[in-house]
Amino acid sequence: MSQIPNEASLEVRVALEEGSYEAEGDLLYPQIVSTDSILWLDTMRSHPYYQHHVTKDGKAIFQTKTSRLTFEKVVPTRHSPAELTVSNQTTELITADITIFDKGGEIVSQRTLSADPAEDFNKADDLNSERYIGEHDAITWLPTMEIADKLGVYEVLVETGDGRTKRDTFSLDPAFSRYWLQIAGDEILMGSINQYKFFKASPTDRAPYCKAEWYGPIP
Repeated sequence: MSQIPNEASLEVRVALEEGSYEAEGDLLYPQIVSTDSILWLDTMRSHPYYQHHVTKDGKAIFQTKTSRLTFEKVVPTRHSPAELTVSNQTTELITADITIFDKGGEIVSQRTLSADPAEDFNKADDLNSERYIGEHDAITWLPTMEIADKLGVYEVLVETGDGRTKRDTFSLDPAFSRYWLQIAGDEILMGSINQYKFFKASPTDRAPYCKAEWYGPIP
């Protein structure tokens, strides 16, 4: 994702707040982004994603044309659905009922996953740390389920076979790489992770997750 230069931020702010931004001649924002780029604002806003449109007015051949910048609300999708992976840090087989809800409370994904002890992975103490816990390629051996392909805010409900329950709200945004569910003894650790800090990955694993080029936030 690219930062919007200060020179173009005024155009964007006015267009979002007032419905459009107009000026004589060419505008800066359309020159620095591609036609299919997406503006990504604060993900926790009621609607964080916008696509821009530019129109020009001016009838006389030598008349300076007025350019108008507007933004349309969009719901972007990923190349493939985001995934949730279970890491069993116990010594026994475990099962977990996992339900994913969208922001409106509708179920978008639901699975029961069984997981053998994750012998190839270390226990993570903090999902925000950069401590190495295993090989990226070994994730394919862990139980995994699809979450969703549309970007937005989701809630995950986990109910383990021994009666424990835990909920979490997370943002499926352009920076999302994987949701990690770790069950260790009486502790359930869950949340979004940056898998390139947790796992040793090859450069080919770093392909973009989303279809568009991203810009934001507004400085």
